[in-house]
Amino acid sequence: MAKAVRIRDIAAACGVSPGAVSRALKGQPGLREETRLRIIAAAEQQGYDFGRLRSDKIKRVLFLLHRQHNIRRAMPFYSPLFLGIESSCRDRGIALSFLSIGPGDAVADQVMLHQPDALICAGFFEPELLALLEQLKLPMVLTDLLAPRFAMR
Repeated sequence: MAKAVRIRDIAAACGVSPGAVSRALKGQPGLREETRLRIIAAAEQQGYDFGRLRSDKIKRVLFLLHRQHNIRRAMPFYSPLFLGIESSCRDRGIALSFLSIGPGDAVADQVMLHQPDALICAGFFEPELLALLEQLKLPMVLTDLLAPRFAMR
């Protein structure tokens, strides 16, 4: 049985502190994006078990809507969904925030301002934009979008 990869192993490989690795893996602020991506790549290469990060209760969820949608016209469609999610989150003590994003945005930076524990993506998102969101290593739900790579596992 292989030895589990530890945060200090990743820190040594990247030349950063264990705290920096922890922040990068949890998606917390305080790191440059290139440092965060380098740490995540090293963790993946070493076989780090990212499932270990999600043992904590989800406290913050970020609802994402693509800016390509005419937000004013899309809201009658997405408002009942958003309000239902908000009600469910409130009942469970989870904070919900909203962000509209597009492919030209600094997506990772914008998302991390909200410090979410999970993402809900509503409507169409380009594969490239989904790939950027996937790099954040946060649980993600797609609604009103079929993306085979994200099918239930």
